[in-house]
Amino acid sequence: MGGDFGFYGKGFDGYTHYMQAFNRSTKGGGGGQRPPRGGSGCLTLIVAAVVVAFIIFSGVNI
Repeated sequence: MGGDFGFYGKGFDGYTHYMQAFNRSTKGGGGGQRPPRGGSGCLTLIVAAVVVAFIIFSGVNI
């Protein structure tokens, strides 16, 4: 491996430094998939409040 990697040097050391910099610059921090959402807390709260209000105001005995 006798290539010249410019700023990073020549040979194996230059290649190693070049690959380290390349891997650092391309890992993470970009696109990809979003993490899954934990749930719909607000919607669940609204539905529960409506059900409780319906039970209370309709006079249903449980």
